[in-house]
Amino acid sequence: MYSTLKISLTSGVVHVVIDNPPANLLDAALMTDLDCFADAMSGDHDIRVIVFDSADPDFFVGHGDMTTADAPATFVALRVAPEQDQSLNPMMRLHERIRSLPQITIAKLRGLARGGGAELLSAMHVRKLADLNKPGRPERPPWVHLMAMRKRKTLAVRERCHQDIHAGRVHSHHPEMITGEPCAGKSRQHGSGRGR
Repeated sequence: MYSTLKISLTSGVVHVVIDNPPANLLDAALMTDLDCFADAMSGDHDIRVIVFDSADPDFFVGHGDMTTADAPATFVALRVAPEQDQSLNPMMRLHERIRSLPQITIAKLRGLARGGGAELLSAMHVRKLADLNKPGRPERPPWVHLMAMRKRKTLAVRERCHQDIHAGRVHSHHPEMITGEPCAGKSRQHGSGRGR
């Protein structure tokens, strides 16, 4: 069904493997596949979690496809996330659609994620740094050793989610409390948590 994604389902969790060689560029094909996938997931309330991974250990999503600069009109005309704000470019609309999914989205980050890839990661609720101890990889940076020494997990989550984790708050009835983002049509009921 998808040319750049491999999809599998296990106990209410969808695993999405990005496979768009040679560097998993966020090109028109990958954007279209991610958009179609997100559209299918947007109304599926039986799926609770979506885990994104990469088939290439060196690239999660290497970058946005910069050849779009050669044909900007073609890029702007991409029919991606039509329900999103049309003043945004197609890549931004895609990221917003993924950010708005009702499921918890987790990225298993292996390899590089730059430009559009880093923006795609920012649309996910949780980013897990995976395979840091893989043989043949360069020495881990000092911050990773510090995190391990403090027994901290190598996760990056949205600000509100981070605050709730550290405060021990679990609000399973309210997705906006888990993800740190308001649900559609709801305003955030609590402050940012700063200064607490």
